[in-house]
Amino acid sequence: MCEPRRLHPIGILFAFARIARQFAAPTLLAILVSLIARWGDPDMLRRTLVVLLALLAIASLGLAYAVASWARLTYCTCGNELRVERGMLLRKLTVLPRERIQSIELRQNVVERVLGLATVKVETAGGREPEVVLSTLTQHDARTLQDWACRAPEMAPAVPLAAVDQPAAPLQHASLSRSDLAVAGLTADRVGVALSALGTLVAMASDLLPWERLSLPTVPLGPSTVLLLLVLVPVLVWGLGLAGTVLAYAGFRLHSDGTRIVIERGLFERKRTVIPIERIQAVSIDEGPLRQPWSLAQLSVEYAGYGTGATESTVLFPLLRRAEVMPFLERFLPAFAGPLAAAEADGLRRPPLRARRRYALRWELLLVVGGLAVLATVLRWPAGAFAVVLLPLAIGLGLAQYRDAGWYVAGDVLVVRWRTLGRHTALVPRRCVQLIEARASLLLRRAGLATVELRVATGSSWRPFRLRHLAEADARYLLDWVRRPRPRAAVESQSAPHREATPHPAT
Repeated sequence: MCEPRRLHPIGILFAFARIARQFAAPTLLAILVSLIARWGDPDMLRRTLVVLLALLAIASLGLAYAVASWARLTYCTCGNELRVERGMLLRKLTVLPRERIQSIELRQNVVERVLGLATVKVETAGGREPEVVLSTLTQHDARTLQDWACRAPEMAPAVPLAAVDQPAAPLQHASLSRSDLAVAGLTADRVGVALSALGTLVAMASDLLPWERLSLPTVPLGPSTVLLLLVLVPVLVWGLGLAGTVLAYAGFRLHSDGTRIVIERGLFERKRTVIPIERIQAVSIDEGPLRQPWSLAQLSVEYAGYGTGATESTVLFPLLRRAEVMPFLERFLPAFAGPLAAAEADGLRRPPLRARRRYALRWELLLVVGGLAVLATVLRWPAGAFAVVLLPLAIGLGLAQYRDAGWYVAGDVLVVRWRTLGRHTALVPRRCVQLIEARASLLLRRAGLATVELRVATGSSWRPFRLRHLAEADARYLLDWVRRPRPRAAVESQSAPHREATPHPAT
């Protein structure tokens, strides 16, 4: 039989604070208006005492409700189920099978970190909101619950939560230094997010502030003003990107015991993510446009949730030197280190030379860039005519995408490389490919080319890996490679550090 457990008793104060926050503002506003309306009344002192007594009675009722709600909320793990029971007059029992749990996240805000508490959010596949939120858990109980969810479902008798075995001591660990954190912030793709946030703030300010009533000095738009804007705006954007990275990845620590990876990060709000290694669907090496010249990269992983459903994506390590990627994979994910080493040693298989023109002259990219150039020219002639320089930049980007595109098959792992603005390299095990399709328009078929797209998960959340304008023979080879059944005798261990490369088709 399960042993019900309760939240930490300090959760009573947290619940009371939430109740008070909901009713404090309207109640105090009503009292203030009443006192102002009866200012100077001889019975004002008596009325004030009555109001204070009423407030004390309301606060007592709120505290009693908080105590009752805390006492009636219990949870436990019974075998492969998480059971949460709550409610006073109307009792509600929530039962979540472990195989249906999609993600379980542990968070700590500043107050919870000081008190040694944590909040656990449990989500199931297909749910938009967390099915269960357990706040003011002790760190021990929160981590035990998260570790229980990471275990494979098993047919076992009901086990109380306190009896769940704790994970073994971590064998490998890594952390992010302060200097690397600053470099990650200055070179991260969060700069684009910061630019969007800056534009949103400017738009909100323009809607809220009465600019027409403010007598602001008029600044002439001369060369000095333009130069000042060209300096201040990037500095502000980079500052926002740096701040966002520091808030998200400060105190980044990674631990691994060989079966799972535990990531802890965050400045004000600490997050703890547990990734079972056997559930990893793909590993991505992302080199942004500001990082690639300095041989810097970010490692990300796509992994299946704790149950069935869509995949989750998270940053495995925010910043690594390119030469450190291989040793890092050998320490934490040895099954992916061998294929990457084989791909770098033998070289990737690239699209044929006849595909280079199609990379350089991508009609959708040229259409967007050409439209922007025409618009800038029409709005501001003749200065806007300089926008036509975007066209050769777009062609140069297409040629760079052709140069970096490629693929390599090493045993049961596919290495894919492509470029958007930055360069991306993905390692995808064949067992994790949920869908592969080859597409070719009439012109591509006449040129003997095809575009191949792989997906590591299906459903509402999936990540595509696209190889554009491959030779038809290569596209057919990849389709056959995914469809080929794996012989039982040839199934390789996922922990093997190296795999034998599969020969590629002849050109």
